[in-house]
Amino acid sequence: MERRRFELVLETVEADDQRNNEEQSLSDLAAAYYLGITRELLFKYTQYGCGEDKRRLQTIEVEGRTHFDKAELKAFDEHLQQPWGSNARRAPPKFIEDHLRVESRGGCMRCNVGAGLETAHIVAWATCNSHYHRNLIRLCAQCHKEHDLHGSLISSELRVLKNQAVERTRSNLVGQMRLKARSFDVPMSETKFVGREKDVASLQAALEKYRTVLIQGAAGIGKTQLLLKAFEGMKTSRRVIWLSVERYRSADDVVTALKMLSNETELLFSSVGVSGWLDNEDTCVAIDGIERLAESSPDDVDDLLVKLQKISLKAQFVVTSQVSIQRTHFDHKIDLTGLEPDWSVALLRSLVGEHAGRDKESRTHLLEFADGHPLTIRLIAMLVEHFRSESGALREIRRRGAQAVEIPKRAEQNRETSLKTCLSLAYEMLTTEERRVLFMIASCPAGMFSHHVELHVGEEGAALIAALSRWSLAHVKEAGESNERWFALSPIRSFVINKWSTSHETESRTLRQKLLCELGELATVLAQKLEEGSDIPHWVARFREEWANFLLVVEEAESLPKHSDLRELALAVCSSMMHFFFLTYMPEQGVRMMGRGAKIAVQDGKTKDAVANIVHAVSLSQRSGDPHIIAYVDDLLQEIAEGSSENNGDIAVARAMLANKRGDALATEQYARQALRDFEASRKSLKSELERTKIEAALEHNDNDLSGAHQMLGHAFLALGRANEALTEYELALDLVRGGSKTMNEGQIVHQIGLCKSRLGEHREAVNHLVQAAVWFHEIGMCEYLANALGNLGFDLLVLDVEQPLPVELTKQVLLDGVDDAIACLVQCLCADHVPNLEDSAWSIRRLFGVVVVISVSSDARLLGESGRA
Repeated sequence: MERRRFELVLETVEADDQRNNEEQSLSDLAAAYYLGITRELLFKYTQYGCGEDKRRLQTIEVEGRTHFDKAELKAFDEHLQQPWGSNARRAPPKFIEDHLRVESRGGCMRCNVGAGLETAHIVAWATCNSHYHRNLIRLCAQCHKEHDLHGSLISSELRVLKNQAVERTRSNLVGQMRLKARSFDVPMSETKFVGREKDVASLQAALEKYRTVLIQGAAGIGKTQLLLKAFEGMKTSRRVIWLSVERYRSADDVVTALKMLSNETELLFSSVGVSGWLDNEDTCVAIDGIERLAESSPDDVDDLLVKLQKISLKAQFVVTSQVSIQRTHFDHKIDLTGLEPDWSVALLRSLVGEHAGRDKESRTHLLEFADGHPLTIRLIAMLVEHFRSESGALREIRRRGAQAVEIPKRAEQNRETSLKTCLSLAYEMLTTEERRVLFMIASCPAGMFSHHVELHVGEEGAALIAALSRWSLAHVKEAGESNERWFALSPIRSFVINKWSTSHETESRTLRQKLLCELGELATVLAQKLEEGSDIPHWVARFREEWANFLLVVEEAESLPKHSDLRELALAVCSSMMHFFFLTYMPEQGVRMMGRGAKIAVQDGKTKDAVANIVHAVSLSQRSGDPHIIAYVDDLLQEIAEGSSENNGDIAVARAMLANKRGDALATEQYARQALRDFEASRKSLKSELERTKIEAALEHNDNDLSGAHQMLGHAFLALGRANEALTEYELALDLVRGGSKTMNEGQIVHQIGLCKSRLGEHREAVNHLVQAAVWFHEIGMCEYLANALGNLGFDLLVLDVEQPLPVELTKQVLLDGVDDAIACLVQCLCADHVPNLEDSAWSIRRLFGVVVVISVSSDARLLGESGRA
């Protein structure tokens, strides 16, 4: 299954290569997958010789891109397994050991201990005489001893552990390849698409000619399918981004979803923002079902479209809507009407099997009832199948239609009431279990995994879902894969939720609460995975995939102030999203989410939770140059602080962060010292106040609090020109950082230590620390921070002997992403909605210059020309 998933992704990612020589040429990601290693190690093999003859992995160039020949990859892999010679016995190359550290996630591969780790040979060196990466594994000293000396840990057990690690690496690469695909979130079109040939051709011509296109028509009339068919037949280089607006309740949420997609396509290096990314990628944004926003505020529809069109000069926008859009100008509009009678007949016949009884008169009445409405015709076809004849379906519609449509006095039908009649009748044909599953799927705006459904209903879940699919009431993504996911079709979701909630009031409430609880727990799990720092692109993609579901938890909690359990879940969801927003460079969106969590906590009298969300918001705001966001966070902090008599240390740290953002070093020092006093006092009382089993976790949390306070004090000293004192504080902070906080904070602290070393004239030490920080930022995908580290590095290299080679850790990919990142930061600063301050503008230019210096010192200055934004 994993191999097939890789092949499917590769088909999309390497479409151009397929036209040339698919069997022999692989991209860097595909080549790394082929060998089961990280992309970093792949490029190390191209730089440095390995084996007895110091052979390097050779590359080829395909349309200006670095690729790898399959035969060469196979030969090189076999070469690494040959004896390396006696001179190689001392130790494996450092870059291989670095790869093993990443592969092992920083712990023993057997017992997960994080201290005293050693590199072990699965097959002994004496036998293989090779440092082949697949034969090496990271073990703690005790496990290594059990393997080498005692023989209680046999090689076959280590081989199993190694294979598991290789599969994790490959899974991460699959996630990265998905991020580079040409289309995002575009659903599959219906296989039975009859008629509309002229409409498809007309839409394709419009998409070739116009920048903004609107497709209007009634619910279920076929707007979405028309657009999908048009995309399928077009020969265009535009990247298609699909936004299903029905998943969201506000225009801000839609913009956030678009920003998430921009981060995903850029492999997390997307500080350029939505506007720059859309233009850079030559993108077509498909906004499907925009009328959803009109339910809360009709103005939101026009406001969103105006905003999107203003922030992008090149991106194409195509919108589907059930409602008339008045204020926004579109270059071209298509009013989609029903199918012609002949095509209605053809669609019905294509959906009904030969076994069903046919009757021309009944068919005529059925199609008159459908009035050319494709979704209604599909439901009628399922009714014909169910009742085994067209006359039987017509009889049931006539007998039960008036009751089903719930408008008993209406004499005539229209497309809306016909659809409701058929929906209601189809719904009545489902079993109770099928309705329950449909309600669950409809309750999740972002859909549900098949295995999640099966957790609720057991092994029969697959059969139940299949029944819903046959009735055209649900559709699937990634069919047959482990990540198969089901969605309720629009406009069916609201109908189903209303029907089930009315007929099973108590059960629907219980089931919905259970689903929301599971979503809250999922958000917590995903946050923990991000904290662990491995497979970050995958876990970021999972957060984005569930975003609309997580929003639902928060929205439900906000609307139910007395539902304490649900509001507790919403707090967990808000807090869990912090690392996601931080890593994906969405500070403004993250601040708003943390603010929602803080307001829920304040309303419920949970000051500690409110303060925690405020600290998250303040931390995120440090990455924003928008003064409105800073003011918003400041107001929230003041509101929380005034009503709080506890958590003074956290509040002091938050105030120190804001003071540092304002450039007030003295206030930063004052608040940081206050935080240290409060945290140190808390530490003294921990052991006497807490149960023994909770002490360790509490002390770790306290250590991270102290680490944060020392960081802020270091920032203050560095701003005041007291680099020696700042260095001491940063070293204390680095020594105290614990657990999951290391993922987010360790690289930042090392970077600050590098700045201190530079200020103190210790430029070689500064280079070492800045390189370490840059590699760390690149590994976990922290945009802007990578450019910061490389930018500062450039100025230290100017002071040193420029003839010295760059450290080997700075791979080609690190440098390429670094220059892209620096250019993106400059573009964002220049194109921001708010007026950037002089200091931010100067640093953006200085940072880019520093990165250019680093690349110019490298052995391949052509990297500047290879940059995606150069």
